[in-house]
Parts: sequence; structure tokens; C-alpha cells
Amino acid sequence: MRRRITRLFKHAPFLIAGAIVLAAVLVVVFYVSEREKVILVPEKAPREETKAPAREAVPVVPERPKVEKRIAIVIDDIGNDPAIVRVILRLNASITFSVLPSCSYSLEASREAHRAGREILLHLPMEPYGYPEKRPGRGTLFLSMTHDDIERQLEEDLLSVPYARGVNNHMGSRFMEDDEKVATVLSLLKRKNLFFLDSMTTKDTRGREVAARIGLKCGTRNIFIDNGGSYDETLAILRKVIESHDTWDNLILIGHPHESTIAALRHALPLFKEKGITIVPLSRIIG
Repeated sequence: MRRRITRLFKHAPFLIAGAIVLAAVLVVVFYVSEREKVILVPEKAPREETKAPAREAVPVVPERPKVEKRIAIVIDDIGNDPAIVRVILRLNASITFSVLPSCSYSLEASREAHRAGREILLHLPMEPYGYPEKRPGRGTLFLSMTHDDIERQLEEDLLSVPYARGVNNHMGSRFMEDDEKVATVLSLLKRKNLFFLDSMTTKDTRGREVAARIGLKCGTRNIFIDNGGSYDETLAILRKVIESHDTWDNLILIGHPHESTIAALRHALPLFKEKGITIVPLSRIIG
């Protein structure tokens, strides 16, 4: 027994040292394990984004640019009555005067209208169907004429209507259907820097086609306002033009120097103004 105790004390330092080392190891292991612990925190559910409901796109409709409504009013057959020119001028509108050649007051009418700032046309007589029962008057162009004859007559007609900026046909239902004769006249007008208004006295007119072919400025009559010859009919036509203003941009109207026509125009002009319709010289539309 004593030997066992002696042996135990003999090895005590080693046992104590081993115990200390073991204790130290246990402390280290415990410390490390505590450090390594992962504390699981419940993960928050991702926050659901609440988007504002998409607003419906409102289509942007571009405003339609306002188009100026323009009318040219041509009064034919001027040249026989000097008083009628002054009556038309008192309407105080940019009415275009179409003057017949070689009439008693052709020169005077052209000069007076020009002084008032109005546009002048030569109202050029041409052969109609039904000639000679239907007579266009002095200065007429006939199908029987040669190129030189037509040129001479046109020069004479233009001399009697000074300040003319263009030409429109008086009658001419037969002449205007002949491609060759129309080409002769329009080529001469182009050379003189004049435009042409086709009065549309025949549905088979060659005016527009020939003008396009040779490069001449050309317009066509849209409406005769006084074929019936009465105030009521003319005013009714002018009212229809006003009521339909959303369907057109430019119009060319032709009338005649009748008292009924002038009275209807006097009534209608303020109505045109109310609707924003402008009366312009013919060249503003053809040019």
C-alpha cells in the first residue's frame, strides 16, 4: 500500500499537468463551439412591392392644322357696261374681272378695275357648238384658223384688255375639244407668262390635259353660280358653298354681271366672312 501511494505521488506532477492540459483543451473546445454556434433568425419574407395600377395611355391626337378656305369669284362678260364695274367694286371684295375683248368699254373697264387693285382676265371668245346661231362676239378664235391666225387674233384681244394676268374661255365648247388648237392657244399664253382658267363649257375639254403637258399654270371652274339667272337660285348656290366648307379648301366660282348675281353676292359675302372663307384673286389659287 505504501508503495502504491509512493508511486502515486511520484507520478502526481504528470497527472496534474495532464489534468490541466485536459481542462485547457475542454475550455478551448467549449469556447470554440460557442463561437461556432449559428443563431438562426427567421428570415423575413420578401416585402411584396405594391405597384400602382398602370394608367391607361391616353392617345394624343395631333390637332389638324387649320386650312384657309379660299374662293376665287370670277365675273365674266365685263366690257359692255361701264357702270356695272363700279357696282361690283363697291362690294369691297377681291373679285376677279374677266373682260371681253374689243367691246365698247373693254379698255375702260380693265383700267378701272386695275386702279382698284382687282385682277383682270381676258375673257377669250372661242367657237361653240351651234355657231353661227350662237355668236361669241368679236375677237373669236375659230377651228378654221391657222396657227398664225390664232396668234394674231390673240394679240389683238390682249391689246384691248390691258393688265390681263390670265385668260379664260368665253363659250368655246367646240374649240376646247380640239387638242391641237388648244395646244396652240395655251403655248402662246405660256410664252406670254399668262395662266389659263378653263371655264368648263364642255365635259370633253382638253384644257387641263394640254396645260399639264406643256407646263402651263391652269385652273378649272368649279361652279357656275348664276346659270338660272335668279337671285334666289344664285343665293341658294352660294349658301350651299358655305354649308359645305368642311369638304373643300379652294373653289373657283364663275358668275355674270347680272343685278341678281350682284345682289346675291352682297348678301353672301358677310356669311363667307363668318365662316372664315376668304375671297382671293384667281391667281392666288391657280398660282
